[in-house]
Amino acid sequence: MEQLLLDLMRRLEAVGDRDESLYGSVVREKLGDPIFYLFVQPTPGYLMPDDYGLLCDDNPGIKVAMREYIDGALALAPSLGLDTFHKRLAAFQLEDARTERGNYFDDFFGWINPNQFDHDGNVVRTKT
Repeated sequence: MEQLLLDLMRRLEAVGDRDESLYGSVVREKLGDPIFYLFVQPTPGYLMPDDYGLLCDDNPGIKVAMREYIDGALALAPSLGLDTFHKRLAAFQLEDARTERGNYFDDFFGWINPNQFDHDGNVVRTKT
């Protein structure tokens, strides 16, 4: 799973070389959503976006790279025992996975606090 993530991050770095907006919060959110809704918390009806908010024309390449990661992660998940929301989230948010350039997953996708979700991946509501 780590190698899949590193491959994706390296591909994103190459786009970042051409378009620094890749590291902005808008793009980060748009990159994180498909990972969340197609791998971490599979959501029926969610469609992979065509636009990731980049200023350059690399959106189609980003979509291909994201799809390859998601398909690979979904294929590996059963053999790795990633059968719950929290296990899939942890498999994606690998804190030790770092590219040769020093980028971590949250540089591209942001970070999701696992404590904000119950066992099934539902947002935990706090009492006010």
